[in-house]
Amino acid sequence: MNFAELLKSKLDAKLMSIEECAKAVDISRQQVDRHLHGKSLPSRQTLRRYRDVLGVSAEELVAAVNNSDVAPQGRPRKHQKDGEA
Repeated sequence: MNFAELLKSKLDAKLMSIEECAKAVDISRQQVDRHLHGKSLPSRQTLRRYRDVLGVSAEELVAAVNNSDVAPQGRPRKHQKDGEA
């Protein structure tokens, strides 16, 4: 599960709107929307706030971020070619 999928799952489970989440995490609604659509990843500080608001473990967040195809600043991750270390 990537971060966008995790975020959507937790918002649905808590019946929380994007606006409510944005207010609770103290970021813009647009930023939450970018996280939900996999266009960017949150900063470490924002991840901590998501953890507290959504009741997600740090381990679950790290795994979701590591499974995402977006780098923290919104740039696509570079995938290794076969045979590269």
